Amino acid sequence: MLSPKDTALVGWPTYLGALGAFNAYEPTYDRLDPKGNRSAADFATKAAEAGGRVKFAYLSVDFANPTGETLDRAAREAVIDLADQADIAIIEDAAYQTLRFDGEPIPPILALEIARKGSIEACRTLYCGSFSKSLAPGLRVGWICAASEIISRLVLMKQAADLHSSTVNQIVTHKVASTIFAPHVAKLRATYMARRDHLLAALAREMPEGVEWTKTEGGMFVWVTLPAGMDGADLLAQSLKTERVAFVPGRAFYADGSNGNTLRLSFSCANEAQIDEGMKRLGRLIRTNR
Repeated sequence: MLSPKDTALVGWPTYLGALGAFNAYEPTYDRLDPKGNRSAADFATKAAEAGGRVKFAYLSVDFANPTGETLDRAAREAVIDLADQADIAIIEDAAYQTLRFDGEPIPPILALEIARKGSIEACRTLYCGSFSKSLAPGLRVGWICAASEIISRLVLMKQAADLHSSTVNQIVTHKVASTIFAPHVAKLRATYMARRDHLLAALAREMPEGVEWTKTEGGMFVWVTLPAGMDGADLLAQSLKTERVAFVPGRAFYADGSNGNTLRLSFSCANEAQIDEGMKRLGRLIRTNR
């Protein structure tokens, strides 16, 4: 979809892996506003000034990486409106959708668009997901739901890129997903929810005044905003030397490299004792840098 100087609309922040994939095609980025406060004409004008056209909007709507935030239904509907007006695709990253702990599920953008237009063949959304977050990271099996014309082109691209994903991995994924998926994911949600709750409690207990964080309803991540002037990358360098706590500095998730006073915490792999000790050390480090 992208050629050099074309524009991709992305979240601010957004998934750094997506930025890495898009960067190979030398695009321009513009800030996607899911609440619809910017018009399609505005995006098009800015894209033309950069030397290209707006090609798609990329977003993760459930428990987004890195913020953990979820788009409400009105914002999802607004994204469809924008895409129709701008005649662009929507890339909906649903990697974490099954990992909901609290609240009511919201239909994916693709489901909302199908309800409007009557058929997936009339939709512009590419609904992408992964079994690596819900079954096993090592299998590296994902999926896409989209109009058949899009899928046929993606099949050819996949053939050219790597001659398809491992057949054995696909067979294993199909077997597990069709037999024990529901109870497995239920167990996963319970485990992750307990770790999420423990992390939020540890943050409230250990973080100094001026530090803020998101309260995700699912997924794997909590997004932390540090006091103004503090840089997450500098903090990480210090942390690895003195406190031995790792996290991802927030600047990497911004297409323009801004907002250095942020960081992403993941609670998926840490047990409760590690969470307690890690937040104690991180809070101590932040206090010494204020």
